[in-house]
Amino acid sequence: MTLENLTRGKERIQRSGEACIHGHLYEYFDDFVARVGRIWGHERVVFQRLYALAALDPGGIEPLEVDPAAFRTALSQQNHTLKRALTDPRIISGIGNAYSDEILHAAKLSPIAQTQKLKDAEWERLYRSTRETLQHWIDRFCSEATAEFPEKVTAFREGMAAHGRYGEPCPVCGEKILRIRYADNETNYCARCQTGGKVLADRGLSRLLKQDWPRSIDEVT
Repeated sequence: MTLENLTRGKERIQRSGEACIHGHLYEYFDDFVARVGRIWGHERVVFQRLYALAALDPGGIEPLEVDPAAFRTALSQQNHTLKRALTDPRIISGIGNAYSDEILHAAKLSPIAQTQKLKDAEWERLYRSTRETLQHWIDRFCSEATAEFPEKVTAFREGMAAHGRYGEPCPVCGEKILRIRYADNETNYCARCQTGGKVLADRGLSRLLKQDWPRSIDEVT
């Protein structure tokens, strides 16, 4: 995210007159500040806000703006789990916990798969699913926001395939969506679609249950 990108975002909004841009939250912020600055006659406020906002950029790539090679390079520079890589804003921008679950479900990839061990076909699926998933939800939010500004902010959305759907049937195969709980977050996934039927260890429960912890979805009651 650069000052140039922020300015381009503002110009696109002003030029097109669209209520929603297929881009990033800072573009809305930029346009808002620009309009407030003009109203009150404090044009320098615009640039102060732009520089301040740009300084907060952690440096991750923009997933809708990079090609497959740049996407793969960014995510595989260090060997992390896919879940960690997709939720680290220093690696890739603007995904977070909820949409990483949706991306991995669409790509049919395990959240604990290692980035430096993915095969070419898996990278292709991950890149495609990342772009398609994000664009789908951007389009949906833009459509919903045309009538009024959304007031309910939540990571759990009707229509999601995996995130927030623990215990509910996977929309693809019908198996129950499972979870890995850690701290205040959880990862939701489908064992049938994403892990070859393997139930991933939950740090707390798997330690408590030990040998009773199910190893496959056939053992889950």
